[in-house]
Amino acid sequence: MIRLLDLQRQFRAALLDTPGPDLLTEISADPLGAARRLQIHRNNLQHTLIQALMANFPATCRIVDERFFRYAAAEFVRRHPPTQPRLAEYGAELPGFLGAFGPASGLPWLGDLARLEWAMLECQEAVDAPALAPADLEERAAEQRAELRLALHPGCRLVASDWPVDRIRSFALHEGGGPPPLHGDPVRLLVRRVEDQVGLRRLTEAEFALLERFSRRLPLGEALEEPPGDPAGILARALRDGLLAAPEPTAARAALTQQ
Repeated sequence: MIRLLDLQRQFRAALLDTPGPDLLTEISADPLGAARRLQIHRNNLQHTLIQALMANFPATCRIVDERFFRYAAAEFVRRHPPTQPRLAEYGAELPGFLGAFGPASGLPWLGDLARLEWAMLECQEAVDAPALAPADLEERAAEQRAELRLALHPGCRLVASDWPVDRIRSFALHEGGGPPPLHGDPVRLLVRRVEDQVGLRRLTEAEFALLERFSRRLPLGEALEEPPGDPAGILARALRDGLLAAPEPTAARAALTQQ
C-alpha cells in the first residue's frame, strides 16, 4: 500500500493525464471501474478550469471562437494546472502560452490581447491602498526625495504591444464577427482600477517610459534622469491621478518586520 501523500500526488497527476495501473488498483479492486470513475473527475476538473479561463479572458475567447479557445485552454490546463485555490486568479501563464501556441501562429496579437486581459484582472483583484500625494514628496528634503523609490499603485498596470489590443478587445466584446481592427501604431496602455471599474488609457511614449521606471522602483532621482518628454509634468499628473502608491508608514513596516 502506498503512502497517503504519494496517493494524493498520483491522483492529482492522474486528473491531468492517464493514470497508471498502480493508482487504479489502489482506488478499487476493479481497475476498469476505477478508470471510469476517475475519468468523471478528470472531465469535471477540465470543464471547471476551462470555464474559469473563459471567464478570466472573455475577449480572447470571443475573438478566436469558443471552440478554438476551449481546444487551446485544454492544452494549457494540462501543462499549467492551478497552483492556488482561487480560480479568479488562474491563467497567469496563458498569454505566454498563446504567444507560442502553434495553432495560433497566424494570430500574432493573441498573446498580447490575453496579457491585457490578465492585467485588467490583476487590477480588479488588487488590494486597496492609498495613493501617493504631492505632500508626501514635499515634506521630504531634496536628498531624501531623490532616493525615494516610488511604485505604481497596486490597482495600476502597464501594457505595451505592437498591436492595438485595446481596440481588438473592444471589438471582440462589443462588435462581434469579422476581422479585428489591426491597423494603427503600437500602443502603450495604462490599465487602472477606479472604484470598482477597470479602465484603459493610451499613454505617450514619454508617459509610459517614466511610469515603467516607477514600476521597477528606481530611485526618483534616477527615474527622472534623461527620460523623454517632460518628466516633471508627467510626475505631477501621475500624482494628481493617483497612479503611484503611498509609502508604507514606518511603524507599519517595523511591525511587519517583527512578525
